[in-house]
Amino acid sequence: MTDALPDGLETHVRNSRVAMTVGDTRLPDCPLVAVNEPFCRITGYGPDEMLGRNCRFLQPNTGAGPVRVRMHAFVNDGKTTDAHFLIPNIRKDGSRFLNLVYMSRLVFAGEDALILASQFDVGDGDRGDIEAYAGALTRDVQAIASVLRPTQWNLLANYNIIANSNALIARHRL
Repeated sequence: MTDALPDGLETHVRNSRVAMTVGDTRLPDCPLVAVNEPFCRITGYGPDEMLGRNCRFLQPNTGAGPVRVRMHAFVNDGKTTDAHFLIPNIRKDGSRFLNLVYMSRLVFAGEDALILASQFDVGDGDRGDIEAYAGALTRDVQAIASVLRPTQWNLLANYNIIANSNALIARHRL
């Protein structure tokens, strides 16, 4: 974790039961500045192996296809508040998984600063697992937004995007 995080964010990320990361858009290549234990369990990497790096290292050597371009655009356009992405990733042990990534902007005094991201290993998870993830993520995002409300920080989140996790995964599986 880093001093560049708003008060309370570090605690919420660390204590979340869903995988979460924070990337800093103010630094070159938007490196990770915070990761939590659920994210470490999904990827197999420890915090010391991920902090300071862009999440791109989790993508296959052959690339992640058009989704990588869409994610890059999200990070760099500064306009879209939040979005979902389905992206192939590789764990430290070399096993592959399909990662449902939710990304939301954190702005400071109106300026783009951080990206809060949450990850879900789609795997063979059933509808109940996905709904539980979406519910937990919604509660976490609401709690983070509440903590930030009295500060100059603002979390830009659309709860409908989080709730539509099921639809995104169902479209992929068809």
